[in-house]
Amino acid sequence: MNVSAMMTLLRLAPILFEFFGTLFVWFDTERISARNPPDGLDLSELSKYRPWYYYKAKLGFALLFIGILLQGVYLLLY
Repeated sequence: MNVSAMMTLLRLAPILFEFFGTLFVWFDTERISARNPPDGLDLSELSKYRPWYYYKAKLGFALLFIGILLQGVYLLLY
């Protein structure tokens, strides 16, 4: 892999990491918001929010952090 291709990958990878990280955090926020409506707490688990990606806020924050680190590496090398 030549240097130009590596720098292009290093420039695009953080954007993808941060996009998916934000998406996972947003899904978890939607799930929590549905359980905490303004009129009171709903302790039942809504079937709409059962898929695995609604419980991945930690993964989302990790992806955001990795994206930020990769952007720092790109800025140092560029």
